[in-house]
Amino acid sequence: MFDDILNKAWPVHLRESESHYGIRCGPVWAEDKEGNYELTLEVPGIGKENAKFTIKDSTLRFEGEHGDYKYDQKYSTPEGTDASKCKAVLKNGIAKVTLPKIESQKMRQIDID
Repeated sequence: MFDDILNKAWPVHLRESESHYGIRCGPVWAEDKEGNYELTLEVPGIGKENAKFTIKDSTLRFEGEHGDYKYDQKYSTPEGTDASKCKAVLKNGIAKVTLPKIESQKMRQIDID
């Protein structure tokens, strides 16, 4: 069901891979906005001091810890993202990751002569 929802919401979608520890994050939302891809994860109980996002090649990884629970989630990023400009915010158990599109992937208006 997760893949169905994510696939419909984001044609060039992130795909969740298996969790290293067998514990998954809460719901994940993905949006294709004009200049960015945005990923929102529910990570209850995890503060930014116990969390880490990394990106390598086309894989975004979230690692977090809350008590005895450890999260290790990996997501494939859409083609055309600028990994060097990714940003993450974590507040009140909600993580938001912004993956900017490279310039050639952004929508632009074409002048009509």
